[in-house]
Amino acid sequence: MAFVVEDGSGKSDATSLLSVADFKTYWDDRGGDYSSYTDPDIEQALVRATDYLCRHWEWVGRPTDSDQALCWPRIGAYDKDMYYIEDDVVPPEVQ
Repeated sequence: MAFVVEDGSGKSDATSLLSVADFKTYWDDRGGDYSSYTDPDIEQALVRATDYLCRHWEWVGRPTDSDQALCWPRIGAYDKDMYYIEDDVVPPEVQ
């Protein structure tokens, strides 16, 4: 299976809500160490994490496209402060 990151367009073949580069930036900013993992290892973990979020979490709103593979992007979703989340965005909190 190819590793395809959702970019907010509602891809029908997306497998992850986060890219490897963004994962690394997140952990670099927090002093994390992922040096013992290869990029394919990280991709597999991101796909598993995405599967978990999309299958076990009840999200507000609805997917933007009936053909999209993942649970985000969504129409009718709001953040914790009740600001509308644009329908072409995967929020950082979800990523």
